Amino acid sequence: MLTVIRRVGIAIGSLVIAYLAVSLVAGVFLGRSAQENPTLIAFLAVVLGGLIYVDIIRREHRGSSGGTSPLA
Repeated sequence: MLTVIRRVGIAIGSLVIAYLAVSLVAGVFLGRSAQENPTLIAFLAVVLGGLIYVDIIRREHRGSSGGTSPLA
């Protein structure tokens, strides 16, 4: 049960981080019209949030398998 709560928290955090990042740079890279399009912002945030989530879970799984950390 604790693992499910942890993964849901990671997923929500990943989406929040992705939304903030996309909303910050959307106007610069995609133009003003993209910044005002909430559907595009939401789509990009979900895609980026999914990539962030997968990366966090992959690193967590790799770290718990007994392997050495590249930062250690």
